[in-house]
Amino acid sequence: MQASSSKAGPSTVELPAASEGRGSDALLKVLARHAALVVGAARSVVVVEDGDGQRRLAAEHGFVSDPQALDTVLDRVSAHESGRFGSQREKVLTFDQGVIWLDGITTKPNFKVLSGLVDLAGTICAAAHERERLARGANTAVGALASLLELRDGYAAIDGRFMVDLTERLGRRLGLDTHQLEHLATAARLHDVGKIGVPDRILHKRGPLDAQERLVVQRHPEWGAEALANVPTLQQVAAIVRMHHERVDGSGYPAGIGSPDIPTESMIIAVAETFRALTSERPYRNALAPGQALTIISSGSGTHFDPAVVRALRQDCAERGITPTAARSRTPRSRGQAVVTTSPGGRPGHRMPAAFERLEGMPALTESRDRLIEVLEGGRPTTRRLVSAIESDLALAIAVLRVANQQARPRSTISNIPQAVAMISPDGVKQLALRISVVDFFEQLPGWPAPPERMRLHAVSVKHVAASIARTLDPEAAHDDLLVAALLHDVGKLLLADAYPGYPQAQHGQAQTPDARAQAERHELGLDHATVGGVLIRRWGLPNRLASIVENHHKTAASGAAGIVRLADLLAHYAHGQDLEPHTLQQAAATIGLSHSQLRTLMYERDAPSSGDQQRIITSECPLSPRELAVVRELATGKVYGEIANALSLSSSTVRTHLHNTYRKLGVQDRAQAVLLCAEQGWI
Repeated sequence: MQASSSKAGPSTVELPAASEGRGSDALLKVLARHAALVVGAARSVVVVEDGDGQRRLAAEHGFVSDPQALDTVLDRVSAHESGRFGSQREKVLTFDQGVIWLDGITTKPNFKVLSGLVDLAGTICAAAHERERLARGANTAVGALASLLELRDGYAAIDGRFMVDLTERLGRRLGLDTHQLEHLATAARLHDVGKIGVPDRILHKRGPLDAQERLVVQRHPEWGAEALANVPTLQQVAAIVRMHHERVDGSGYPAGIGSPDIPTESMIIAVAETFRALTSERPYRNALAPGQALTIISSGSGTHFDPAVVRALRQDCAERGITPTAARSRTPRSRGQAVVTTSPGGRPGHRMPAAFERLEGMPALTESRDRLIEVLEGGRPTTRRLVSAIESDLALAIAVLRVANQQARPRSTISNIPQAVAMISPDGVKQLALRISVVDFFEQLPGWPAPPERMRLHAVSVKHVAASIARTLDPEAAHDDLLVAALLHDVGKLLLADAYPGYPQAQHGQAQTPDARAQAERHELGLDHATVGGVLIRRWGLPNRLASIVENHHKTAASGAAGIVRLADLLAHYAHGQDLEPHTLQQAAATIGLSHSQLRTLMYERDAPSSGDQQRIITSECPLSPRELAVVRELATGKVYGEIANALSLSSSTVRTHLHNTYRKLGVQDRAQAVLLCAEQGWI
């Protein structure tokens, strides 16, 4: 970020020093006068000269990690300083880096006092920088979450604007201060953001919800509050959102608390949301007239709604010529009478909704699909072998889970591949495999690409490492749900890559670790791929448990299954040569109850992960030919068939043949497992 001045060179301001005196008082006045300049810069320096012309660096902010840049800036100051001003003048030079140079306002005896004041000013400036950074991050997060909400609920964009306007008017009537109004506006815009976690089949159902579906919908205030609480500066907004469906008499949800414990802002949103809902068309009923809606809300004053807020609404309506009228019975809309709305996702430039729609048709790799069909047609496959073939491809795994959950509801939910196979049967899996769209690396077509090979390899690696961690912690327990979450942990990256050109390099910048990259995403986009992954999983109708694991796997305090996935992710990155701080691995291990010695074993002595019913070749002598080993080595760099063929001067069909021979010799299912095994044995 640049400072206030966008010029390449310095801009100067000449001010008589005599009118302000000298020493500490003069410095305070200068700093006060130029505070906006310093605060507006990404980094800043204050330099003073004593009466003998000796220059001293009094304070700096933002240069401590870049001393070379600081030297360059000070040299530029010196070059512009010579001969510009007389000795009785105060000198203030501002660069694009944010430099203030003061001359002639202090003497040696006062230098210590002056330095102390400048240090204090530097601390204040640093705090201002941090507040500004957090505010920018919060604004970005609000925009991103609003975009997700628009996607999930076609009424959200219009409702959000209406809610902000109405709640602000009510808040002013009730005497809320500026900060309360700001929090209220944000909460009003995002009050239903938790609906991104409600499956489509419930959110867009035409007709009344059954008891189980209502329980799911009633979780949305909690889900929304949890999402907002992850954003610095939005904790108060999160509290407002959490309680906007609570009622004065304690009959609301999710906690059923009463009036004394409900924030005024939440009660304002409750009234405004009800008014908006009653006066809006919905797929299952007609809208009421505003006067009728006002009558219904007034009847709930003191029970459902705060009387003061209801009075404020009546006053607001009266100024607009709206008075209570008799409420006629609401006419349900027949299922054939759809309300025509404009999909927010269709607006030009609305990136994320369009990406969500494209992801619905995510194709599987041709090779993965063909291998799955071979397994199904090769006699009566064991469940383990069938599961391994499905889990070798993200698109296949997601498709099988979605179909299984559609068939299982409302009785239960399916959260792992063995359960899914049992639900839809091997024949059902085969029919799905024959229908699913595929993409071949030799003939990639426009549209949504297959998951990048590097990401697919990493996903399978994390799944295997997570299995090893889980077996270390509890050898007897079943871990199928955990393995699915590990496989899907980065699925949100697919959507971000489609929605934001240049992702991930443009957003990650210099971030080196998985946690740092997630933090960079939150700073640049307002949300990270883990949050988006959770939204996708819920959108697909998969269990909330899987979504929760994915959403939390980059949190430092992640425990349980999310903590295992976090550590597995870190170890997989470490195994592929990425630098990680030892304390990061130790902290992640300790959080899930893994000892230091167990962590060492996982890092350096971990057995090769199981790949199904085939017996793996574990030997010091590599069974592969030099050419087959060369192909695997190229695979490990993330190259695809065509790139490998060019690198080794082979035809694509020859590369494919070498890979099939490699899988057979090693007893593995796919390229990811082949790379892992060869790396573990030291062959590549």
